[in-house]
Amino acid sequence: MRQKSRTHTSFGLVNVVLHSLDTLIKAKYGVKTDAVIQSRIQRLSAQYQSLGSAVRTPIDYADPVTRLAYVFSYVAAHSSYVRTLLLETEDSANF
Repeated sequence: MRQKSRTHTSFGLVNVVLHSLDTLIKAKYGVKTDAVIQSRIQRLSAQYQSLGSAVRTPIDYADPVTRLAYVFSYVAAHSSYVRTLLLETEDSANF
């Protein structure tokens, strides 16, 4: 039961971050917010495909739209994956 609450905490924190960023972005973009976020999610995905390139443009995580796109697209999945790996690893039995 203890690990279930950690899962809820992890996703709860992600939700708090998403809500906070969404509020900030809505203040700037208004009704265009969803379109701006969707566009940034697509752009971020494309940028990740070229992370190994020497001529790639660095990703600007200072921008709230980029942070929301990253958190929405990757953080929840990564936290779930890492949790699963930890639960399957003997060394993390006390985690």
